[in-house]
Amino acid sequence: MIQRVITPWMFHRPRLTRGIKYDYYRTRYIESLGDRVFRVTHNEVLEDVESLAHRIAKSAVVDLHAW
Repeated sequence: MIQRVITPWMFHRPRLTRGIKYDYYRTRYIESLGDRVFRVTHNEVLEDVESLAHRIAKSAVVDLHAW
């Protein structure tokens, strides 16, 4: 899976919306508090919920065999 990474030097690009910039700074703030951010797209939710559930469990370090 390809993950999109937004960095501050990319903000000069006209195609990036204010929402993407806001998400970037919000994510940085949340991570500075010691929390992790797990982002997914609408398509990931609508197209393959089971795979997404496994990714969430893996990210949360949940034992999938215990399910």
